[in-house]
Amino acid sequence: MIPEQDQIGLKHINMIKVLFFGKFRDITGMGEKYYNAKNLEELFEKVFDEFPLLKDNRYLVAVDGVMEKGNKNLAENQTVALLPPFAGG
Repeated sequence: MIPEQDQIGLKHINMIKVLFFGKFRDITGMGEKYYNAKNLEELFEKVFDEFPLLKDNRYLVAVDGVMEKGNKNLAENQTVALLPPFAGG
């Protein structure tokens, strides 16, 4: 995939590490993978395109250890964890 170019033609690469846990690790066959994305929406579009079986699952998202909901801008070298829902008790 070719990174997007800015107004002066420089390519921006915003590499984000995605960690897969539980059944998501089983579905993907890996514990982590890097993607170029500027926000969570773009990131998960790429993840789901590559691993369509993930789309049908409920999941939680943590960015650098903080639980997030909705779309969030991402900075280079951030880590996004894709977590299966868990129950407390």
